[in-house]
Amino acid sequence: MRVQLDPNRWLYAEIEQLKEEVERLKQAQRWIPVLERVPALGVDVLVLQRSGECEVAWRRGHDGNWSAYSALGEITHWMPLPKPPETLP
Repeated sequence: MRVQLDPNRWLYAEIEQLKEEVERLKQAQRWIPVLERVPALGVDVLVLQRSGECEVAWRRGHDGNWSAYSALGEITHWMPLPKPPETLP
């Protein structure tokens, strides 16, 4: 009995790896509801307020308080800030 190998087998494996990477990137860029989880204390994140405004803010305590450089309303979602560019002009 002769086993026939699929010459495109490597291509299917590459496609699966790319699908996994796309899903990882989607998760890294999604808005996370504060009811789902909150960021670590003192870490700058982008927050979305109920008003629809976005702001860079950080959690300053386990009591649900946040700090920012301007007044904050009710925070509903957050996401990590992007990494800075590898090189600056």
